[in-house]
Amino acid sequence: MKYQQRRDIILHLLEGKEKLSFQEIETAVDASPATLRRDLERMESNQLIQRYHGGIRSIDTVTAETPIKERHNVNLSEKRRIAQKAASLIQPNELIFIDSGSTTLSMIDFITDNSITVITNGILQAQKFKEKNINCFLLCGFMSMRSNAVMGKETVRLLKSFRYDKAFLGANAIDLKLGILAPDDNECELKTAILGCTKETYVLADNSKFGKKSMFALQDADTASLKVITDKAFPEFTCYELMIAD
Repeated sequence: MKYQQRRDIILHLLEGKEKLSFQEIETAVDASPATLRRDLERMESNQLIQRYHGGIRSIDTVTAETPIKERHNVNLSEKRRIAQKAASLIQPNELIFIDSGSTTLSMIDFITDNSITVITNGILQAQKFKEKNINCFLLCGFMSMRSNAVMGKETVRLLKSFRYDKAFLGANAIDLKLGILAPDDNECELKTAILGCTKETYVLADNSKFGKKSMFALQDADTASLKVITDKAFPEFTCYELMIAD
C-alpha cells in the first residue's frame, strides 16, 4: 500500500471526528508502526493533521495560530520595546538560542554584536541574522508553514546538544496560573527542552498574551531561571519574574 492510499484512509477515518488514536490507525491501516509514524509526520508537515501524544487531531479542530507576518504588526510599538530590552541583555561571545516568533524577529534589529553565535528554529530569524553577518545555525526538522519554523523530534535532539548562555522564547499565550502555553505539542516540547540546557531563559510577551488560552502548558520543566519580558505589570501573575520594558 502506497503512502497516498494510507493517507486517504487516515483522513477518511478522521472525518467528522476531533481526534483519532494511534491504536485506531494501526487497526485500520495495513502498515508497520514505524511507517505510520512517518506518514503522520509527513501529513502534519503538509498541514493535513496535527499530532499529539497517542494520536492525531483534525486540523480544523485546532485553534489556528495567526501567521507570523500578520502577528508582526500587532502591538508593534510594545513588541519593539520588549525586543530592545531583550537584545540589551546579550553579552559578547555568548551562545544564544532565539525562538521563532514575531517579537524575537524584531529583537534582531537591535543586535549588533557579531561576536555572538545564534542557534534558532526560526527560518525568518536565520535569514535576518545572515543579512547582518552574525553567525547563525538553523536547526533542522519539519517545517511549519504557518510559523515559519522547524520543529519535531530531530529539532529537539539537536537543540539539546548545545549549552546556551541565554535563550529568548516567544509565547502564544500566558495563563496567570499555568504560565507559558503553546499551541501544539511540538512547540511545547521545544520550549520545555530549552529550559534544561540554558543558564538564563527569557520569554518575550506583550500584554495581549496574558490571560489568553492555548492548548499545551510546559510540563515537568525547571522554570527557576525563567523571566518574562513584557510591557505591562501584572501583579496577580506570580509564575515567573517579570521584567518591564520601558
